[in-house]
Amino acid sequence: MTASDTVDPKATTHPEDEASPQTTGGALVGDRYELLAMLGAGGMGNVYRARDLELDEMIALKVLKPEVAGAPGAIDRFRREVKLARRVTHPNVARVFDIGELGGQKILTMELVDGESLAALLTREGPLTLARTIDLSLAICAGVGAAHDVDVIHRDLKPDNVLIAKDGRVLVTDFGIARAAQGGAAKTFGGFVGTPAYMAPEQVEGGEVDGRTDIFAFGAMLYEMLTGTIPWPGESPIAVAAARLLHPPPDVRAARPDAGDRLAELVARCLARSRLERPASMAQIASAFATITATRAHSTAPPPRVEPALASGDKRVAVLPFRNMGASEHEYVADGMTEDLIDLLSVARGLRVCSRGVVSKYKGVERDAREIGRDLDVQVVVEGTIRKVPGSFRITARVISVADGLQLWAKRFSGVEADMLTLNDEVARSVADALTAEIGQEARANDTAAVDLYLRARLQYLGNYFSDTKTASDLFAQALARAPEDPRIIAGYVMARARTTFDDEQRRALKNDAERAVRLAPSLPETHLAMGAFLFQSLDEVGATRSFRRALRLNTNSAEAHDFLGRVLHEADAGESRRHLEIAITLEPTLVLPRASLMRHGALHGEWDRIDEYMAVPSDVDPRMLIPHRARFVMWRRDARAAAEMLPTFEPNALPLRAARNSLLLTLGKEVPAEELFVAPPQAGQRLKSFYAQLRAEAMALRGDKVRALDEIERANTLNLYDLAWLERCPLLETVRESARYEAVREVVAQRAAAVRAAYDEP
Repeated sequence: MTASDTVDPKATTHPEDEASPQTTGGALVGDRYELLAMLGAGGMGNVYRARDLELDEMIALKVLKPEVAGAPGAIDRFRREVKLARRVTHPNVARVFDIGELGGQKILTMELVDGESLAALLTREGPLTLARTIDLSLAICAGVGAAHDVDVIHRDLKPDNVLIAKDGRVLVTDFGIARAAQGGAAKTFGGFVGTPAYMAPEQVEGGEVDGRTDIFAFGAMLYEMLTGTIPWPGESPIAVAAARLLHPPPDVRAARPDAGDRLAELVARCLARSRLERPASMAQIASAFATITATRAHSTAPPPRVEPALASGDKRVAVLPFRNMGASEHEYVADGMTEDLIDLLSVARGLRVCSRGVVSKYKGVERDAREIGRDLDVQVVVEGTIRKVPGSFRITARVISVADGLQLWAKRFSGVEADMLTLNDEVARSVADALTAEIGQEARANDTAAVDLYLRARLQYLGNYFSDTKTASDLFAQALARAPEDPRIIAGYVMARARTTFDDEQRRALKNDAERAVRLAPSLPETHLAMGAFLFQSLDEVGATRSFRRALRLNTNSAEAHDFLGRVLHEADAGESRRHLEIAITLEPTLVLPRASLMRHGALHGEWDRIDEYMAVPSDVDPRMLIPHRARFVMWRRDARAAAEMLPTFEPNALPLRAARNSLLLTLGKEVPAEELFVAPPQAGQRLKSFYAQLRAEAMALRGDKVRALDEIERANTLNLYDLAWLERCPLLETVRESARYEAVREVVAQRAAAVRAAYDEP
């Protein structure tokens, strides 16, 4: 491999400055292997689809990470392990060919399997049917059993290392840390070896391992195939690994009642804390499967629904802010195209893409892309430039592997201004192809003015929730007039309008727009998100829940969908709400509303310290956006001292800040004129009217006026109130909860909340 095969840190920052041809393929490793696409990335290194130019054959090529290959004696150890892996010849084991060093890169060559990993299958489908689970398990047992027969222990058995070929074959792969059994057991190398979610207790403790160590990992995989989750979840790899030392294995029947006693007992035996209590061999497990009746094995009953999660096997990708190489007034074009590309790649199966808020801080930063990639803990970085001149534009983009610095793909795209979004689709498809991910295709606007208006509208909408949303909706409306069939423009318009007030006639028109967006692009998550936002603001939370779930099925990494769904479930007092809200701010740290909902969740559950926890926003978020929420919770606690401290700290110019000021004045026992007491703005929608009725109910309860507090609760109920959590838990309403009027409202709201939870649980 020559110096030109690696990525020059300076060149990665200015890809357009290179005198490169319009299209550049992947790196050439050692003048023999041409990289075509990234298949996967793991702790040992990246795996690529490659062409062996000498033999004209397609292979899988693993490029070992420098820190792995550079460890003392590592190459000799890997060479021994390749010899071990080559002992295993079985139809259910992917072959390992060779290990070597080419051009300074340490590589392993392996059989290329055209298909997908079990991890990808589980991410897409969730829990599997009993028949599918048993069929896959028998194949895995056969492959791992063949390795054990020649004294080879895998030590990193997990769904990512089980491949399902398009022809139906199931193959165990990646014996990169396999060891030979020595007298029936072997020491783990370097202590913590393996993947925490699937590691046996003896691996966690750094003890001896044998074939029953792989059996434990198989048990964890079997549990995941049946339930869609790992047996011992946790917030960190160490916590996940340690959990099995502290807690017994969970009963699979709790999540999967149709598994039956025999299958549940087999899972429990495989996951036993002591090796001596596990099955002695893979053959014994296969025999146990044979005892499960054919009726149960081929049950067609659908498995339980599990909300899609962020898959551990997904490739983590960061699209760095594209550089504007044209006039300064075209900066919004580079920003908008970057955001659009992030949106396009976020729906690709197999990718986990950093949000706009996460990568925006690197705009204009002169740093090696690989360093930024390491900061972001991603495996792949996409970077590029945009140059717009009157009548035409050019995009240059490249894909870089963070671990080894190899360039997987690079290309220049040129066209007229009207084709900007269409060519951005082509960039996205090319990037997805280079990362062996799938991406769909929808119609895009090809009107120059419409494209320009759409990019401006998107950036205005993404500014912050309290920015000038009318400007955003007006820009979307102008774009929509020029490109009425572009589903993304329609969805953007609906999302922006849903943040503003609208009367009944406007509501009907907006509903028609939302329905049209879904009809035009039912596979586009943005259209379902837009429909959900409209229904949410119209207080149809059951319909909104269904729409947000559809959006999440299409894009599990949608921060907005997690945010909206978390807020709906929070009002319905559902246990899953906090998880969705936490995911939202993990994906998009700059989002304010999920933070506000998490603050409210803490306040409703008496966890007042969480209010300050979520007030600690990133540096690029204005903390004043959370002041109205904090002021409300100060009122809930009747905390006069905190109210006195907060009152002088802001000017009540915007409507939310006027409401915050009123909350603080009421907490201090001050009089607030009736005409200023949480009055909804003109043309407020149902949700806003209901919200202000809730605020007035709190104010009346604080003043001790139970009758008027109940009046406002009933008024909110007539507006289709779903907020059971508030009704049952708000501290200020304690004095009215013994009233028959309150109980009548609570019964109706509880039924609505139950309908929301039922909609969430629908398959």
